[in-house]
Amino acid sequence: MKKLLVIILLSFINDVRAQAIKPRVIFVPESKVVAAGTKYKGEIILTGYCGSKAPVFFVNGSPVNVTNGSGHFEFEAGEINYDENGNAYKKVTGKAVISGKDGKDTTVIGLDSFAIARPVISTQSASIASLYRNCGNDLNIQVPALGLSYNPRITADGANIIPGSIKGMITVVPVADKVTLTVYSNNQLIGSQIYSVRSVPKPLIILKAKKNDFMPDDKISKTFLQDVFIKAIPDRSFESFLPKDARYKVTSCLVAVKRNGRVIKQATVTAEALPKDFFTNVQAGDVISITTNSVTRTNYLNQTESVEGFSGTTYNLTVKE
Repeated sequence: MKKLLVIILLSFINDVRAQAIKPRVIFVPESKVVAAGTKYKGEIILTGYCGSKAPVFFVNGSPVNVTNGSGHFEFEAGEINYDENGNAYKKVTGKAVISGKDGKDTTVIGLDSFAIARPVISTQSASIASLYRNCGNDLNIQVPALGLSYNPRITADGANIIPGSIKGMITVVPVADKVTLTVYSNNQLIGSQIYSVRSVPKPLIILKAKKNDFMPDDKISKTFLQDVFIKAIPDRSFESFLPKDARYKVTSCLVAVKRNGRVIKQATVTAEALPKDFFTNVQAGDVISITTNSVTRTNYLNQTESVEGFSGTTYNLTVKE
């Protein structure tokens, strides 16, 4: 019985020794997890080999540089089929070719795998949740995981893009109800983001006199009717996000003075400032009627466009002592 156990033990030791000296290809990467768009790199070595001649290494079929007996590899880690956790997995094949003394080559194959993490796209904007149609929405799109290797190319569906002078800075001009921005780095797909698109809010038409704002149905003193302007005031939220796109002007309006329901004076005005003598003879109880015919908006390119929905809009102010 003891003799049998000794034989089994010796057989086991021989198997271990045989495996220990059997050449094996091993990958030693800098990291087993890399971000998409960055490089997977490291060394490939051959263990269990004591020959004087360095082996020739291949990674995924391509030869790699050999230094001090180990191969050095790097290649782009790009992936689009991520799992629910935002990871993808790739296999990598290594091969070492050993030249024998008899002139015959011995090939050793090794397999490994690594994970590719989907990088997070960081967007900085004054209005991050949505974009405004036909406006110059400035976005700063970065991928922090890529660091200095970030070399962006950004495409859009549903919008026009104007590249900025700084890496990742773009101006997006939406032309549809939804915009999809797709980000590449060094021509590797990073990911996409979808933005909803808002319509530009209409401005408020007011009468401005002596630095005071008068809204529809307000009462206004005769003493205020000297330096009078008709102004189109942008929505405050829109103006804070996109001040270059929130420049409005009333380009035509009909101003009338009514007394006892009858029009006693009226004029079509094409400038924001009303004639200084227009309200000279108004009396308490008169009604000032302002009908807006057209309003324009100047955008971020200093181009002017008409604002729809203002033709025929009227509001009244009652004159008081």
